Amino acid sequence: VELGIDAKKISVFSNGIDPEGFSAICDRRKVDKFRREYGLEDKFVVSYIGTVGRAHYARILFEAAKRHKDPDVVFLVMGAGEKFEELENESKQACLENFRLIPKRPREDIPNFIDLSDVAVVHLIKSELFKTVVPSKMFEGMAMGKPLVLGVKGEAKRILEDSGAGIPIEPE
Repeated sequence: VELGIDAKKISVFSNGIDPEGFSAICDRRKVDKFRREYGLEDKFVVSYIGTVGRAHYARILFEAAKRHKDPDVVFLVMGAGEKFEELENESKQACLENFRLIPKRPREDIPNFIDLSDVAVVHLIKSELFKTVVPSKMFEGMAMGKPLVLGVKGEAKRILEDSGAGIPIEPE
């Protein structure tokens, strides 16, 4: 009762998601439409969906696309944020066939883009601060049954390893 609140009155709820509710809003027709629209038919899609900002280092997918030469693997970044325009300019100059940069879409499209993905990437920059965070996009990928590549240390990595939902990588 250090702050005057009885500990019995405090409950902690971790991040999470309702798997049935999230995956139920997926629309197969939209998934197929997006595959055609972005040239993803018969491709293995590695996606990052979320904020394209300083803390997220979504450009890791652009860097992977520059190094990866298999034409059947596509790296997709979808979102908005402080670093979006910079990534857009670089990707236009690079003219990579295996990289897609898609501006932020309506929230209801997110499950459809996760569904068309074969692997979901969740990534933050290397920082002690981020060892205590659990990105909610982890749970979205897990709810859709997608394997994760997680570039986050600490609690998020522990959840990933305990669940067997993917592989951790070193941030950045």
